[in-house]
Amino acid sequence: MVSFSTYSVRNNLPTRTFIVFLLGIAVGSNFSLIFHQTKIILDLLRTDHSNKQDTPAESRHPMMVLTKDSSKANAMIPVFSSLESKAESSKTFTKRKKGEEKNSLLLATNVSTDSKIAKQSSENECQLTKSQHQMSLQMANFSSHPGSPSFQKMLRILQQSRYYKICPDFPVFDDNIRNYARMLEGYGLRPAPSNETLLDPSITLHLTRVSIKLPICHTMDCNNIPRILTQSEQMSGVGMGFLNELEECQNSPLCIILEFSDFNYQLMTQRSLKDSVMLLPIMHQARLGDAKEEQIVPMKQRSIDVVFYGYMQSSRRKQIWSQLNTTKIHFLFSTDYSLSEMAQTYSNSKICLIVHSHTQSALETHRLSEMSRFGCIPLIETVFDTLQLEYYQECGDVTFADFDSLVNTSMEMLSKIQRTPSRVLAEQMRKRIQWWRSGIIWEALLNEIFAGYPKTGYPQNTTKDKKQ
Repeated sequence: MVSFSTYSVRNNLPTRTFIVFLLGIAVGSNFSLIFHQTKIILDLLRTDHSNKQDTPAESRHPMMVLTKDSSKANAMIPVFSSLESKAESSKTFTKRKKGEEKNSLLLATNVSTDSKIAKQSSENECQLTKSQHQMSLQMANFSSHPGSPSFQKMLRILQQSRYYKICPDFPVFDDNIRNYARMLEGYGLRPAPSNETLLDPSITLHLTRVSIKLPICHTMDCNNIPRILTQSEQMSGVGMGFLNELEECQNSPLCIILEFSDFNYQLMTQRSLKDSVMLLPIMHQARLGDAKEEQIVPMKQRSIDVVFYGYMQSSRRKQIWSQLNTTKIHFLFSTDYSLSEMAQTYSNSKICLIVHSHTQSALETHRLSEMSRFGCIPLIETVFDTLQLEYYQECGDVTFADFDSLVNTSMEMLSKIQRTPSRVLAEQMRKRIQWWRSGIIWEALLNEIFAGYPKTGYPQNTTKDKKQ
């Protein structure tokens, strides 16, 4: 069998002539026609060969020469063309197919890898730059950046204080009180001695609620006592009744208001109180603890669709309760504040609902921070806060909805849960539980806010240089 390489056929003139001759025989042409066609081809190829240096590469292909310049040789083109092009096409098709398969595999791998990287990046972001601790620092910097009046005021209070005392009638969750203690002790303050005769009010920082007047203020000037006021509540509602106390704090050189809501902060700013306000998420708490692994029920296996814990005196909450009653949603509204019962209910609920008592409300983080640790998806009525809401949405899986659409949004969320694969729901739950568990590093908070400034109330820190 005679075998010719592609190179020898295309670049060897005698070889190409001989092939044309054989092909003529193969197609049954007479010898005189073959001879005539061969002569024409030879003449054309010689011309082509002599002009190689001046002719574009594509014009040197013998088939193009035949097509363009020899009508008599057209009978030969189909045979010669098919023999060569079929082999080339087969090779090209095989290479292309392999290339496409390789590219498809590569593309699928890249997409999968990119997806994993994006997912890992998002999770890392939630644990680092969008952690609750970073959120706390950013809130403080928003209201009280270094050098601002509220920054200097808080620093002065801390520098003068050596002890701290939390008002015994402080009506807040025990876990909040523990967080305040961790924050102050982390900065270096110590609990005040229980013996009141040993207590020096001028170096003892008192924590109290805005609405409670310190007993000691009846016997001495409160302006000389370091104080922190908390729980200004909803400034658009009940908080407006505390204006006298807030203004008194504003006029004192040793009184600061710790505020959890930037909406309240804006309202205080309108009242010229902002020089005595520092934003911190002080209502974050975990009085129910963290869910144990055996408590975490897979989302689709949870028997309660929607749960809400809160007082029902508000007509707004009663309205949502009535609307839910007209649906097939299995919901629970409860005022039973048994901590173990609450933890168990949150662990068995798909959606944890928050309905505000007031039309203009701050984010109720005292509810949000305790329920989200059990894996339910938070659905919250739209708030008037603006800072760090994307943190709660991206990392805490919080959904916000207007009051009139809360019930419809609940139904949409439940439908989405049914459509979503269980493994995806489990991964989403793991991510938000992890974010809430990471919490705030209370012991480090004040140290980071006032890093570089001396703690002049303590001999061991008096050598620090003040940050410029």
